[in-house]
Amino acid sequence: PVVSAFMLGMMLGPLSNLATKAGIPVFLSAIVLWLLVVAFFYGLVVLLSAPLVEWVGKGPQLGQIIREKLAVLDRPISALQEIRSAIFPQSGDKEEVTFSWASVLQPAVAFVTPAIGQLVIFFGTLFFFLIGRTQLRQVLVVFFEKRDSRLRMLRILNDVEHNLTSYLTLVTLINFFVGLAAVAITYAVGLPN
Repeated sequence: PVVSAFMLGMMLGPLSNLATKAGIPVFLSAIVLWLLVVAFFYGLVVLLSAPLVEWVGKGPQLGQIIREKLAVLDRPISALQEIRSAIFPQSGDKEEVTFSWASVLQPAVAFVTPAIGQLVIFFGTLFFFLIGRTQLRQVLVVFFEKRDSRLRMLRILNDVEHNLTSYLTLVTLINFFVGLAAVAITYAVGLPN
């Protein structure tokens, strides 16, 4: 989460620079950019939650469809169970399988809790990086004694910011158009989601 926050913060660096040149205080531009990122992630969650809720609601129907599709395997599975019973005979006691909500919720909570913690770390790091980006650049430049080294460090920081932004923007555009093509194909085939 920290590295992702630094990368996203560097991508938002040019927008922060534009805001600074327009006379907007760094703190205010950091808050606005941070809120835009939060809103983007929230919109993404809302956009993806509707199909997910629909699929969860269709769970029993999907289970029945899968059961019907896998009915072909009933005979081979029963043959394998007979072979297993012949090789490894079991005692007459059969254990009954019980269902409890705790057995379902415990893995879900164990999965969600670290994810929430990582999101908090990501958004916190991003916010503080956006606020202290200029000071961090100054510290990295002042770290070197010679003027040539300082200028080289500034060029490196500017190149990293520019190249990272260009690369990730291009990758995002490519993936966006691949996603549009996938949506068009699935819509033409008739898949609901």
